[in-house]
Amino acid sequence: IGHCGSYDLSSNLVECRTQLSYFKINVDIGLNRLIEGYNKLPKDFTCTGDSYKGWARSIRNYNGWGCLGNNRYVEDVTAARDDIARLFLECA
Repeated sequence: IGHCGSYDLSSNLVECRTQLSYFKINVDIGLNRLIEGYNKLPKDFTCTGDSYKGWARSIRNYNGWGCLGNNRYVEDVTAARDDIARLFLECA
């Protein structure tokens, strides 16, 4: 919901939630965020001491650099890559 008012989403929270409930819109925005977050240069994640670059950095950008969420998010996503591809064939 933090992206309402951007990515062509309505700034009205109710309308934005409705827009994000559409699979294609939600995936398109998520993919755009991942593409925008890609960077070949490494960046350190102070919460764990890990360093991320490339698509791993993009995933960390997507999830955020704060320490209050899932600090192993990048590792969880990359470990589940095959499962995700099997579940969402149109995105693989």
